[in-house]
Amino acid sequence: MKKRIANSIAGIIVYAPLGWLTTLFSDMDISAKVQYIIFFTIGMSLADVFILQPLRKRLEAKNAKKGKA
Repeated sequence: MKKRIANSIAGIIVYAPLGWLTTLFSDMDISAKVQYIIFFTIGMSLADVFILQPLRKRLEAKNAKKGKA
C-alpha cells in the first residue's frame, strides 16, 4: 500500500508539469485550465498506478517465463 501511495505522489509530481505543458502548447482555448491540469494529473496518476504498472508487471512476468522455457 505504501508503494502505491508513493507511486501516486510521484505520478502527481511528474504529470502536473505535463498537464501544464499541454495547456501551454495546445491551440485549444481551454477556459478552465486549472481544472484541466488537475483532472489530467489525477487521471494519469491513477491510470499509471492501477492500469499501467500492473500491466507492466504482467508483461515482465510473461517475458521472464518465456526466457526460462
